[in-house]
Order: sequence, then structure tokens, then C-alpha cells
Amino acid sequence: MNIHKPDPSSATRLDWGLFLLRVIFGLSFILYGSGKLLDGPERWTALGQMGPGSLGIHVLPAFWGFLAAASEFGGGLCLLLGICDWRVLIFPILTLAVAIGFHLVSGKGSPWHALETMSVFVTLSLTGSGALTFFHLETQT
Repeated sequence: MNIHKPDPSSATRLDWGLFLLRVIFGLSFILYGSGKLLDGPERWTALGQMGPGSLGIHVLPAFWGFLAAASEFGGGLCLLLGICDWRVLIFPILTLAVAIGFHLVSGKGSPWHALETMSVFVTLSLTGSGALTFFHLETQT
């Protein structure tokens, strides 16, 4: 997705830092999302009622819940592989924005974790993946 193709053999400390951040958050979101995806339609409905429902969106809660779980899983997978483009990361960013709205509107829990996590996704969508990605390393072999 990025036009600039960095050379993995010249990885800097910044590249290693982006790599570690992507791997940690990527694995975390793969685990978050896969649990929600595997729980099935009942969990998706609950998620859709909780997130979008708290913001006044009461139509198709299972769809919204599935979309949230899929965007967490897919966003984590993209981070892990090094696909840090805003066109991909917009989905987990929007999911986290809804989570922030849920916490603020409902008064349940704190929005800080979602806000902090969203800031990581936004930052990575702006900085890009760095030189150490699955696709860049694969082309070197």
C-alpha cells in the first residue's frame, strides 16, 4: 500500500520500534477480535447493542457487532503483517471511536484504554510500517 519500499537490511531503531509496536498491538487485537468472532451471533448482537446502540443506532446490532469484531481481528492482522495504511486501519480506528463514545455516553468503564489504543492505530496509519514488514522481508529472500 505504501509507495515507498524501505530496505529491510538498513533497518533503523525507528524501524525496530515500529516493528515491536505493530507485533504487540497486532497480536493483542488478533486475540481480541478472534474471541469475539468465534463467539458467534449472540456476542455480535450484544456488541452491536452496546457500542452503536449507546449512540442511538439500533438497527442490525449483530451486523455492527460482527463488523467490530472483524475490524479488530483484521486490523490486528494488518498490523502484524505491516500493512499500516489509513485505508485499512480506518476500520479499527472507527471501532475504537465507537467504543470511546460508548464509555462516554453510558458512563460504564473508562474511555482511556480505547483512546490510547486508537492513538496507536492513528499514529501507525500516519507513520507507516517501517522497513520490517512481512512483505518487505519476503521479497529479500
